[in-house]
Parts: sequence; C-alpha cells; structure tokens
Amino acid sequence: EEEKRGELIERLLLSSFKPLLESNGVPADRVPSMDAGVRLLIERQRLDAMSPSQVVTELATRLCLTETDSVALADAVGQSLLDRLKLLALWEELPAQELQAEAEARELLSRTGTIGHGRDLRHKL
Repeated sequence: EEEKRGELIERLLLSSFKPLLESNGVPADRVPSMDAGVRLLIERQRLDAMSPSQVVTELATRLCLTETDSVALADAVGQSLLDRLKLLALWEELPAQELQAEAEARELLSRTGTIGHGRDLRHKL
C-alpha cells in the first residue's frame, strides 16, 4: 500500500512539473522518474551554458574519443554537436525499454531484436 502511494505521488509530481520540463526540452512522458527529469533539466541547462570548445571536450569525454578523433570533432563544432550532446544526456537517463524504442525508431535494432547493456546501445545511437 505504501509503495503504491509512493508511485502515485511520483506520477503526480512528474505530471505537475511536465510543462516546465517539456518547455526545457525534457520529454516528461519518457523519463522514468521525477529525479531523472530534474537531473536531465539541470544537465541540459549546464550544456546550454557551455562554449563550443567545452561542448567538444564534453562530447569527446563521454564518447571516450582518442585525441585524434577529438581534434576532428573540434573541426566540426557547431550547434549540431550541442544538440547531439543533449540527446546523449537524454539517452543516459532513459530506462532500457525507452532506449530500445529510440534505437528501433532510428532503425538500429529490429523490433524483435534484443538490446545489450544500455551503455552499448547509447554508443550505437
């Protein structure tokens, strides 16, 4: 009973913050919890405040790029990198089921395919 109550409170909280989250690019219907939504909101705000060189550094770190690849990435700096970094932040917060749906939507997996670890799938995305 207490667990069910907690779940309902979590859903109500997420629902009440949905407009704020979504106006900041956080898909409230897809994140698994209020905590995940807030973490993603904070992360998106942090990413928005980055300079282009910071975006490159952050993306290179998250993707474990070599120095050579990081230099190539730096040559391609632009808004698209920031957008990709924001997508990566979202994927890091999504539960496996939502991550699988994202991969299927991008035709990286067959609808009946299985996923490995979430981190592996995030690299494919």
